[in-house]
Amino acid sequence: MVAGSTPSTSNPELWDGDILWITPKDLSGFKGVEINDTAKKITRAGYESCSTHLLPAGAVLLSTRAPIGYLAIAGKPLCTNQGFKSFVCKEELNNRYLFYYLKSIVPQLQAEGSGTTFSELSKQRVSEIEIPLSPLETQRKIVSKLDAFFAEYNAAKKQHELAKKRSEKIMQAAISKLITNAAGTWPETKLGSLISLNYGKGLTSVARSGGRVPVYGSNGIVGQHNSALVNQDTIIVGRKGTVGALHYAPFESWPIDTTYYVSVTQGIHLDLRFLYYALKQYDLLGMDTSSAVPGLNRNDVYALDFKLPPLTEQMRIVSELDAIASQISSLTDRQSRVGRAIGILPSAILRKAFSGELVAE
Repeated sequence: MVAGSTPSTSNPELWDGDILWITPKDLSGFKGVEINDTAKKITRAGYESCSTHLLPAGAVLLSTRAPIGYLAIAGKPLCTNQGFKSFVCKEELNNRYLFYYLKSIVPQLQAEGSGTTFSELSKQRVSEIEIPLSPLETQRKIVSKLDAFFAEYNAAKKQHELAKKRSEKIMQAAISKLITNAAGTWPETKLGSLISLNYGKGLTSVARSGGRVPVYGSNGIVGQHNSALVNQDTIIVGRKGTVGALHYAPFESWPIDTTYYVSVTQGIHLDLRFLYYALKQYDLLGMDTSSAVPGLNRNDVYALDFKLPPLTEQMRIVSELDAIASQISSLTDRQSRVGRAIGILPSAILRKAFSGELVAE
């Protein structure tokens, strides 16, 4: 087992060399097994200035702090920072077998972390990890089956994500056809003359009673309450956080203070469902005006040009778009169920692999 270290960051001569130097951040979002490049590299002087070690290709890397549980195999010789404990396997241990075994116990390792600033696994605890050491040929068979499984699993996940994106594109194409492309002869006005964006009202999670009224944040429903802030259908717009996100609330609701909710100007013939679909044409996220916490200025929304068809035309368009949305909703519900089923497969197959159920010894 090998630990890592960090050269002084105040000395530029120790950095931007040709020695790969990995931190847990390099593995954030990493979905593969072998890692062949790092965001930062150190010089020979940097390597010699600290207690890091040059690991050979094939070494198994386990992050043991910030966070615990990132895993990879070195595709090339590299060094690590102090966020890793790494393993150079002897002949009787297949490195991919070790990789998969560690992957199977990540939740356990995370639960055993300790520390006041951030959770960390000690060198002592890592050295005490017990490995079910099957014969080398059995290890290879297990690795072969797991490699094949994860190749299929990753392909299935990719297809699942593509299906979700296709559903979103279908809806956008329908809106474009029925609203954007048809709007040429409709009278144009400023959106601010048609609607008001009203501030939501704070309601802490502790204060929510768990009633039948949905509580909306900028990212959607965040809880339930026993009374409503808005007593009719409305559109909820993300003001802080998920800026510009749109949610149609068909009945009474409580939008919290990270949102706006829409009310139509008196005397204006504007169907809220039509407005909900029409607003999806605009890049409300791109109207974020805050440099710190993302935020949407309602005056910028009011200044948008908006083409308003007759009410009968609005209702016809809404009927068509609602039908398409219903079909897409059924599809995405099925996709979500498939996604949840896919998500539990890795832990199940890893349990079988290291309990002797996947390959007979």
